[in-house]
Amino acid sequence: MPYNSLTQRHGRTLEIACIVLDALLIVGCFYISASMHGFPWDRRISLIAATSVLLFYYFARDNKLYKSWRTSSVWAESRTVISSWSVVFLLATALILFLRVTGGSGRRLLATWYLSGAAGLLLWRVAVRISQRRFRRKGRDSRAVAIAGAGILGTTVARSILNNPWTGLSIYGLYDDFVQQETVPESNIQIRGNLDDLVDTARRGLLDYVYIALPIRAEERILTLVGDLAGTHVAINLIPDRLMRDFIDTKVINLDGIPTVSVVANPLMGTGRRGERLSHRIKRSIDVVSSLLLLLLCLPLILTCSCLLLIFEGRPILYRSERYVSANQKIFTYKFRSMIKNATDPKHRLKERFMRDGFLDIPLDCEVYTPLGRVLEKTQIVELLQLLNVLFDGISLVGNRPLPLENLALLKRHKGWERRFDSPAGITGITQVVGKLSLTPQERLELEGLYSEVYVRGKTLRCDCAIAYYTIRLMLWGKGAPKEKAFALMKRCLERQ
Repeated sequence: MPYNSLTQRHGRTLEIACIVLDALLIVGCFYISASMHGFPWDRRISLIAATSVLLFYYFARDNKLYKSWRTSSVWAESRTVISSWSVVFLLATALILFLRVTGGSGRRLLATWYLSGAAGLLLWRVAVRISQRRFRRKGRDSRAVAIAGAGILGTTVARSILNNPWTGLSIYGLYDDFVQQETVPESNIQIRGNLDDLVDTARRGLLDYVYIALPIRAEERILTLVGDLAGTHVAINLIPDRLMRDFIDTKVINLDGIPTVSVVANPLMGTGRRGERLSHRIKRSIDVVSSLLLLLLCLPLILTCSCLLLIFEGRPILYRSERYVSANQKIFTYKFRSMIKNATDPKHRLKERFMRDGFLDIPLDCEVYTPLGRVLEKTQIVELLQLLNVLFDGISLVGNRPLPLENLALLKRHKGWERRFDSPAGITGITQVVGKLSLTPQERLELEGLYSEVYVRGKTLRCDCAIAYYTIRLMLWGKGAPKEKAFALMKRCLERQ
């Protein structure tokens, strides 16, 4: 049964469109408010507007405003918009007072801007939600859902989905190891098989969501199912029963009033003590601010390299690569193209010549590099565009590198491979400063697991500074960190109180 998922196919484009629309609304409302109250548009006003846009993007992304709100009410989304906008407005007001922009009409300017901005940010979202509901009631933009568990909890979830067609969720079927009936009583929903059949269905790409509605006593079955589904592209959500809720200490999302716990869709936003969560927010703030400053400082260099590549090497000037930042979440990274256009042609035999332990390490004297590409690779300028991934895809400046699909498959052969994904992916990481070919696969995995543990415990500041130092030393003088020092650094960071 095919499912038409428009927002899934164009999710990234729609997210960017939402970000741009919010930015235009914030700036537009500020401009209109300033004009109404006689404030000329100057550099200070431009600075305030730009800062407000960046702050709103940061808080909105942190509150998951640009992710799917398919199963949540419009009121929940509206509360998130208002809370994010209110915090931004207060910070922007402080900046306005600091720059001494306000005069006699300052209060009216601020009041007009706040009310018009809130109205604009809310109204377009409400309009979109109304349009989406009508669209989905006709069977379009649907998502295929499978429910693991055909007991009371599973059938309750199924009925909730059937009673709310505006979500666009279509039930593919229920799966359970211990139920033999063809249909669930009173719900007319087909039981398609056991949990192994569910995994096979997900691997065939027929599902978008899996809701696990098994009791807490089925812990072993739940863990096995999550592990089997982790290599697929489905979003996995755990629906806790009453006993499980008493032990859960995490943020839950609602499916028409039924609490569900996201297990795989975003593993980086887990639970933790207050100090740990504060450390994660500080790390993310440093990433955002540093990336913005680096992009601004390097903008002339980026434009110059783009022009040189266009003149001497022609189009395309960028290379796009698919990378996995978790077991089932991928992003696209962009680099300046440093190789000839047909570098992947079998005649160059790159994999046969340079593949080691799943990593392709092509030396700069290889014939596939262009003269300009060798310079870009040697100076690491090719990596500059990944700063955009830090801003828009949530990766970090320092973390475990995102992996191509073939490396992810090799990684799963080793025990404990999931640990490396407990921290955000990064542009540089502990294994990069050691040298990926200086480590065995198990040593790489152990180092990455240690870094993730450092992140989970909220002790990354010292560790990230050390990795950044070794990265700069490697770029300038070609001297990385010996693996003994790398292991010692990770262990010191874990032992530090």
